[in-house]
Amino acid sequence: MNGNIIFVDDDEKLLSGLKRMLYGKKDVWNMFFVKTTDQAYKMLADKAIDVAVLDINMPKKNGFELLGYIKNELESRGIEVVMLTGLKNKDLKRKALNLGATDLINKPVSKEDLIARINSVLRTKKYRDDLIEKKGLLEEQLIQSQKMQIVGILAAGVIHDLKNILSIIRGYPDIIKLRIEHDKPVDRQISNIKKAVNRASQLTLQILDLTRPDTDAKGICDLTDIIKESFSIVQPIFPKTTKFNLEIPDISAKVDANATQITQILLNLFINAKEAISEDNGKIDVKLDKVSYNHESDQDAGQYYQISVTDNGKGMDQETIEKIFKARYTTRKEDGGFGLGLFIINTLVKKHNGYIEVESEPHEGTTFNILLKAINS
Repeated sequence: MNGNIIFVDDDEKLLSGLKRMLYGKKDVWNMFFVKTTDQAYKMLADKAIDVAVLDINMPKKNGFELLGYIKNELESRGIEVVMLTGLKNKDLKRKALNLGATDLINKPVSKEDLIARINSVLRTKKYRDDLIEKKGLLEEQLIQSQKMQIVGILAAGVIHDLKNILSIIRGYPDIIKLRIEHDKPVDRQISNIKKAVNRASQLTLQILDLTRPDTDAKGICDLTDIIKESFSIVQPIFPKTTKFNLEIPDISAKVDANATQITQILLNLFINAKEAISEDNGKIDVKLDKVSYNHESDQDAGQYYQISVTDNGKGMDQETIEKIFKARYTTRKEDGGFGLGLFIINTLVKKHNGYIEVESEPHEGTTFNILLKAINS
């Protein structure tokens, strides 16, 4: 199998021996032979490496430190690691496996064994890469499918709004005709027709935007605009008795994000809140704040915009909170709940390197906080 392979060992004779041993594979593998960990760090950072073959026992930084760097700092690269060792210490070998090494090879190394092991690791990497790609495709399909579920939920409210808008458009021409016949101004009626048409057009475009297939493309967007637009889309599905309190400061809350995915997060939060509140005295609070975290916090240090959606619904106990982000988990099976809304929220927040926090007590309502990294202007 083809692959880019780096060999790291402080023993120059061993590296020379590996070069000679693997000379016949030079047309199949791109091989790099490095004798210091400093050189290895630089090459791993600069090149697309598939497999790293590391000596455990090296001066300065040993193979374990390099293994940790690969599995933590370069985790997204999916580099497989084979450890070379002449040590008989089983604890060290266990440590290598626990740190994420794929295989261990004892010195002295035979040509046939080494080639077979590296081919096996390359196959493992290919299988893993294929699974990650398929997982990504399935995740995209699930996000799109759930978005269409949201559209279905919103449809009833939007249709009701459109009916009211059409009533305005249908009725005002008769009023205008009467006023013209009596030589009276019709500015107000014409203005109301324009407003109604603009609102109908806005609703239609908002729903159409949601139905389009999404990509992960991000750009600079303003959370204040996204929150207000998401609220305008979802408000018609709430009972008329629901009280809303929006605390959205008049600021430019810029983030590097996918605006459609942030809208999907918010619509899910609003719909989730709707299901939690009562029809008689439901209350929804929506807030936008700017918060800072230092290096001692659970979040990466920096400034974030925090979107908070709070309902006065039935709340949740700790056991339920620990399950809500799992796929297919729902507390509303009898109402036809699919258990995907909060799972999708969590997935999309992670895609944005953000954080989600939940505060809830039984019968005390629930608050969801979404934290997205701020772009400092």
